[in-house]
Amino acid sequence: MLGMFEAGEPRLEQGDQVTARELLDRGLEEANMLDNQPELQANMFNVIGRVYTGLGQYNSAAEVLEEAVEIQRHQSVDDIQTARYLTDLAVAYTRLGRYERAYSIHSEALDLVMQHYGKDHPEVAKNMLAMSSWIPVTGIEEAANLRKEALQIRRDSYGNNHALTADALMQAGKIERSSANPIRAIEYFVEALEIRKEVLGPEHPDVAESLTFLGDLYNLYEIDRDRSEKYYRDALRILEDIHGFNSNELLHVLTGLASLLMQKEEYEESMDLYSRNLEIRKTVFGDSHPATAEGFGHMGSALKKIGELESAEHYNRKSLELWKELLGPDHITISGASASLAITLTKMKRFEEAKILLERALEIQEAYYGEHSGALVRGSLANLYREMGKYGKAVELYREAISIMEYHNAEDHYDTNRLERELKELLAVTDL
Repeated sequence: MLGMFEAGEPRLEQGDQVTARELLDRGLEEANMLDNQPELQANMFNVIGRVYTGLGQYNSAAEVLEEAVEIQRHQSVDDIQTARYLTDLAVAYTRLGRYERAYSIHSEALDLVMQHYGKDHPEVAKNMLAMSSWIPVTGIEEAANLRKEALQIRRDSYGNNHALTADALMQAGKIERSSANPIRAIEYFVEALEIRKEVLGPEHPDVAESLTFLGDLYNLYEIDRDRSEKYYRDALRILEDIHGFNSNELLHVLTGLASLLMQKEEYEESMDLYSRNLEIRKTVFGDSHPATAEGFGHMGSALKKIGELESAEHYNRKSLELWKELLGPDHITISGASASLAITLTKMKRFEEAKILLERALEIQEAYYGEHSGALVRGSLANLYREMGKYGKAVELYREAISIMEYHNAEDHYDTNRLERELKELLAVTDL
């Protein structure tokens, strides 16, 4: 039974999902009978928990992974294995939106590894990257520091021309992108790309990853959309050659290229890519999985942009309802899905329903992140009030949103630029 899942987190076609859950139930029954073999029992719980995470069943994952950690703590002196189990548990809590709990667990894992190896060991760098991989867990400043430390450890351990150094460069680039430093992010991504081409070969999937993230930057910050398209298409070709045309490995680049083509008003190909993206998600993950909920949201946003508002509403609602079913009504993801639906309803002049959704989205954001959060939701509320003709309230909300972005040192972020542009347009046509 254990060997069936040890390879990792399987991506199962929809028809296989029931079989997987049946196997997991059988695996849990077997694991619960192994009280006299605690290390094997902990290992089984850990593997089963990771599979639950892969299936998007995060509550079940956290419950089983807690069992693995508890057994490992009391029955083994292998601190490194304990740290690995803790990291897997932290991932489950991160997906559940329980960021403080995830942070505490990641910190314990990192402490164990540092005590075992010392602070400059490659295994420490690995844990630093894991801990900083989800910014809400640590906050952006600590995430940036962890990634820079990890990068330096890998440079010192492996040199500048190593695949693991390239991986750390990618993580450093992602944090610069999130910090609205696109030029610095490009420098990191390009350095990683050149290392990967030399060390792994020009047709490796890691090369495609670097190309995809470069495509994102050149598009989002409007640096050079033709160059962005070339990066995306090169990445897509590599991944299709390796994985075929219906792999979940294509999802990021398909989403990026579809979004870019939408910006370039190449609507037919853009919608084809969005449709393909959603079908892959449904085929690989099934109809009841976070990846599919995300795909419904992407489709809704795309349809909204081309003016097919009733269809957009349909997909936005499917996304929101599935997220609620999977993660509950108060998860942070509900905020984004609610806001997306509200934006569509605003375009449909259904202002009261949109307002209720946006106010709820803001409540969730502030419950998770505090008062200095919710800039983009405030921006959507500002747009709602502008459409309602309540320009004074709209201006107030735009200024609040921009102030929050500035509070987080995101003055140059593409969303800040958009909010400032929308405020300027509003002020130009009013007497405020």
